[in-house]
Amino acid sequence: MDKQTVFTLSNITKHYGSGDEVVKIFDGVDFTLNEGDFIALMGPSGCGKTTLLNILGGIDRPNQGEVLFKGTPIETLSQSALTDWRSQYIGFVFQAFNLLPMFSAERNVELPLLLTSLSAKERSERVKTALELMGLSECSKRLPKKLSGGQQQRVAIARALVSDASVLLCDEPTGNLDKKSSEEVLSLLQMLNHDFNKTIVMVTHDPKAATYASRTYHLDKGSFINDYSNEFDAA
Repeated sequence: MDKQTVFTLSNITKHYGSGDEVVKIFDGVDFTLNEGDFIALMGPSGCGKTTLLNILGGIDRPNQGEVLFKGTPIETLSQSALTDWRSQYIGFVFQAFNLLPMFSAERNVELPLLLTSLSAKERSERVKTALELMGLSECSKRLPKKLSGGQQQRVAIARALVSDASVLLCDEPTGNLDKKSSEEVLSLLQMLNHDFNKTIVMVTHDPKAATYASRTYHLDKGSFINDYSNEFDAA
């Protein structure tokens, strides 16, 4: 059975600034992401990796071109409609974790659900499930400062998953972690892809991290210069 196309980016142009100060990121780029893909994006700093993630997540809009999510153009959505769409389908995982230091692990995970109509009981059940999936049940009441870097990133992944997002956008998710914690987080992402069919796009500078993905794309100066399937899973 053919995989459903999740994202189709057509003739994407993106630049910042104006006049003589224009910085061109993309100039007519095309990109397709299918359901169940686990893609690693690599390339030098400034090549457009994070910009591409932001366009996929509706955080940034292209200057020209079309962004389709399952056939629906998202670049034309209003801000409120875009927020609703993002909360339903997209989960973000950042290098810096972005946890609120005054909230416990479970409260940090619950935050995206506060935008929904779920009851307190339903929110609690979802948070519990997400933390269990990340192996963090015993850490639910701890503040971020009481967690290791690897545990904090797993809380961040649980937060990205708690709304049952089908697409995870990960920007250098192991950038602040030691080798052991990095491998644990990458194995969890691979498990979410293999066992739960989550579609994942991961920006990384680490060639070893990229081998956990099923396919690696290289960007340079705002263009895809090559892509290849990874021959083996690192886990």
